[in-house]
Amino acid sequence: MPGGDVAVNFIELINLLAMQAAISLGGYQGPGGERISPNPIAAKHHIDLLEVLEKKTAGNLTEEEKRVLDGVLYELRMQYVQMVAPPRPVPKK
Repeated sequence: MPGGDVAVNFIELINLLAMQAAISLGGYQGPGGERISPNPIAAKHHIDLLEVLEKKTAGNLTEEEKRVLDGVLYELRMQYVQMVAPPRPVPKK
């Protein structure tokens, strides 16, 4: 790979899927500086893929791998819920 070797391991796989989910959740810019629109369907798909990894690897991960996967899933789920939740009405005074 250009720029040196990149570690190829389970955490890199987690990071790859997490980045795809994060981009789909919005808040990132494309290569030309354009805003990438949120895509809740794609975000949920990538979160679901991480959940499949979580289920299929249960009991076979190192402590670090489990910690990273659990943390990534928690953060992405919270962001997803915020993205798809209906706006709260502003209380009237």
